[in-house]
Amino acid sequence: MYITSHATIGIMIGERIGNPVLGFFLGAFSHFICDMIPHGDTQFDAWIARIPRARRAVTYGMAILDLIAMLVMLWFISPTLILTPSVVATTIGTIAPDILWAWYDIAQWKLLAAYQQWHHCLHKVLPRDIPYWLGLLYQTLLVVTLVHLRS
Repeated sequence: MYITSHATIGIMIGERIGNPVLGFFLGAFSHFICDMIPHGDTQFDAWIARIPRARRAVTYGMAILDLIAMLVMLWFISPTLILTPSVVATTIGTIAPDILWAWYDIAQWKLLAAYQQWHHCLHKVLPRDIPYWLGLLYQTLLVVTLVHLRS
């Protein structure tokens, strides 16, 4: 899933969990579970592998687009959103796995190599991927539905 979806799920979990530490770990757990659902990003792996210099640009570009989408979604739900320590910790827990992935991708820090391989394998639990447009569509619908259910 994309960071926007992970963060929205984190907000939903964090509002229901009063403990920030538990929320952080539940957020990270939800991240890994959600990453097992095909979400249309496998073609990026092949593209990045062919064009090594594009790796940083793609990573930063996707992060910026996700950040913009997340801010727009927060704007929609902000009238009733209260950023409690639990909400913040859970949301950080949902995006931290991808931050670690990006850090490895950019810095090639060997300490994170095994983590990156494991995280990458989670994306392949269900062997069939979907087109990018479909992944973007269903995750947009997921975020909109979660925001609507929250209201």
